[in-house]
Amino acid sequence: MKTKKSILKWDNISYSIKSGFFRRNINIIKNINIDLEHNTILGLVGANGAGKTTTLHIGAGFIRPSTGTVTLFDTSISEPSVKKRLGYLAEIQYPFKYLKLNEWLVMLGKLSGINNIELNRRIELLVDILELQPLYKRGISTFSKGQLQRASLAQAILHKPDVLILDEPMSGLDTYWRHHFKSFLKYFKKNGGSAIFSSHVLTDIEEIADYVVFIESGNVKWQSEISELSDLIQQKIVEKDFAILS
Repeated sequence: MKTKKSILKWDNISYSIKSGFFRRNINIIKNINIDLEHNTILGLVGANGAGKTTTLHIGAGFIRPSTGTVTLFDTSISEPSVKKRLGYLAEIQYPFKYLKLNEWLVMLGKLSGINNIELNRRIELLVDILELQPLYKRGISTFSKGQLQRASLAQAILHKPDVLILDEPMSGLDTYWRHHFKSFLKYFKKNGGSAIFSSHVLTDIEEIADYVVFIESGNVKWQSEISELSDLIQQKIVEKDFAILS
């Protein structure tokens, strides 16, 4: 794998929670090491419950790891100044349900420190690109899953981030918008951006990712360039089939 400058780095990250009457530790992820390199797209794959979302939440600074550090541009992700360079889109959105889309975007833009003139220009542009005009003054609670995904992409890129963390970004989208989301990620990379996204759809990973990280039971099992993905997946399926027979 060709080496580029690391932009977002998970360094020996572990995360555990306490559960049950005796408050025993349950490991969610263990010794995760991932490098998101400059001007690349990384695909994160794994079964449900493998630890993908937890890994992304820690990478975005939403959860503090039990051990290890996350750095963005060589600065701790806990530093507010560096978080401004990051955009995040969650698989499940929890927007303020009593707000309209225009109110939500204005609020988030002001929290990001965007001045009013630039904020209005950016919102107008994104609403046009993502075809959100009919939804602009509608309550967010009335949106479908796909509409909410588009609105959430708008908030993720509103402040012009350098890095995107996207958790199942194409979940709930129809064929038309899946194509447009993939086109956007290619455009984002072409213009110098870096992104990590999770997906259960391997064709999406193969189409837009430069390299892939596979997580299983909270561990990174392998990392590879995207050209090696099909062989690795096939090998894993064969090994599983033969293990059943042995």
